[in-house]
Amino acid sequence: MLDFKTKSRPCHIASMERPKNPKFLAINHNAISFERDAYKGNKRIPTRITIIRPLAAGWNSAPYRQNQKGVRTFKLSEYNTSDEYGPMIKLYAFEKASNNLEKGPRCDDITSEIIGGNAFIFWLDEKRLDEIKRTLPEGLLSIDAMTLCEVQITPRSKDTAIKGSGCKITEVKPASFTLYSCIEVRI
Repeated sequence: MLDFKTKSRPCHIASMERPKNPKFLAINHNAISFERDAYKGNKRIPTRITIIRPLAAGWNSAPYRQNQKGVRTFKLSEYNTSDEYGPMIKLYAFEKASNNLEKGPRCDDITSEIIGGNAFIFWLDEKRLDEIKRTLPEGLLSIDAMTLCEVQITPRSKDTAIKGSGCKITEVKPASFTLYSCIEVRI
């Protein structure tokens, strides 16, 4: 009988906390700068992002009214698996409410499915820079091209989804691990 001895290094995994919006593992194709000088004059800079796989569906739901409890709500995103495409997140649009902090009922007939291989364009300008900087690790000035990132994507309102923009990237940050740290190595 042979005795196989293996050594392996510890593996790191993505943070699996349940965020508000669906979270994905992705790669950015261009460098993303978080320095204000890059966006002077309200310059908009696009970055292509390719989804590798979904990580978490999120807990965001609709309808949502501030200071209102006891209303039956429905999730705006669901984690599914298909034989053909593998893991995916299904996003539902929602009716627009009277202000941007609230959401109307979920629209079951307007959906988007995000799977590995989907490509998105992430536009960053001075206004969005302030929103994104709040979610970044302190002192981060840029994300190099071809970096493994954790990306959060939120569904959009019915009116915006009908025009062709069914979701929006709300957070991009470098992953705290690499693809190599996810694969167990045996010596």
